Amino acid sequence: MQPSRRDVKGAPSRILWHLRLGHIGHDGLNCIVTKNIVIGVDISSVKKWDVCEGCALGKQTRVRFQSNTTTRTSKILKVIYGDVCGPMSMATFSGKRYFVTFVDDKSRYCVVHLIKSKSEVAVKFMGYAAMAEIQTGKRVKYLQSDNGVSTSPTSWHDSARNG
Repeated sequence: MQPSRRDVKGAPSRILWHLRLGHIGHDGLNCIVTKNIVIGVDISSVKKWDVCEGCALGKQTRVRFQSNTTTRTSKILKVIYGDVCGPMSMATFSGKRYFVTFVDDKSRYCVVHLIKSKSEVAVKFMGYAAMAEIQTGKRVKYLQSDNGVSTSPTSWHDSARNG
């Protein structure tokens, strides 16, 4: 008869039984042994384990993320967010290397336009504003861009006319 691995290395340790039994606690393991629920387990000579990495990780909690959300506006088209991205390394087949997005703060409705240069942004905004105002019956109040400056659409009208 060949010796088993257990005979060679000795009886399983308390920490090994802790792991085998699904990370059972000290008291639970002692209860199993003292009530002879498991036969042949002798862990009386082994002292308690200090830290089980799996148990320590399982008991960790995560700190809540701080909410960065601000309250949205109460009316559609009160604030529109505009963002220009580009130039892209590759142009489209029609030569467009930028895109501009317009997002309504209240409804989160988003429109994306491909453009050849940043000078087209004002024209695209005027088209977006006209379409949105016709569909909703409301007027665009502010356009907020990347640099955080809110401007009224009248300044965009002048910019669109001047090209």
